Amino acid sequence: MSREAMLYECQPEGKVRCNLCGRRCLIPVGSLGVCAARKNVKGKLFTISYARACSIDVDPIEKKPLFHFNPGSQVLSVSSPFCNFFCRFCCNWIISQQRSTTQTHEMPPASVVNTAKRLHCAGISYTYTEPTTFFEWAYESAKLAHECSMFNTFVTNGYLTPEAVEMISPYLDAATVDFKGAGDPIFYKEVMRVPSVEPIYQCLEVVKRNNIHIEVTNFNRSSRRRL
Repeated sequence: MSREAMLYECQPEGKVRCNLCGRRCLIPVGSLGVCAARKNVKGKLFTISYARACSIDVDPIEKKPLFHFNPGSQVLSVSSPFCNFFCRFCCNWIISQQRSTTQTHEMPPASVVNTAKRLHCAGISYTYTEPTTFFEWAYESAKLAHECSMFNTFVTNGYLTPEAVEMISPYLDAATVDFKGAGDPIFYKEVMRVPSVEPIYQCLEVVKRNNIHIEVTNFNRSSRRRL
């Protein structure tokens, strides 16, 4: 169910610039972006993670962790493979570092919402890997969820571009942003292969400006605070 991706622009020689995450990959024809979830097909960018579920479960919202947003509620947690980070310590590395969708099953947005309703969930959480890499699937599922009076949350590394945040903001109600190593830029480069931490702060500013509830998880000090 691959489909044309959102948030990209065409470049000379058939290349495309992906504007979904802070890496802003320049992708030649026939190649994948760094996250492996988006591919340049004849000068157009396609998502290969659309509606490809690798993990589904019902969780208490506190597991996201969100402690100041709809406490006590249950959420349907869904994910697709891939991630735009390469953390050596990732607890979900089996799915986050997959480079294909062979071990997934099809789950269109309507199925995500219907499953959440059937399991009596108050909302949907896009989690376990990195929702940025399955943005189109999350976007369309979140839009349908709002139509059914369900909320949506992201558990994210915060590497979304301002454009991506603006696009999802009408349907995104809360976000848990995971900081690693207290945001130390050297730690990000050496342990996670992330070139810069600045896009995370830019993302947080736009999330806050759009009145999306934010809770930050700091893995260095095991502290959580509400912004």
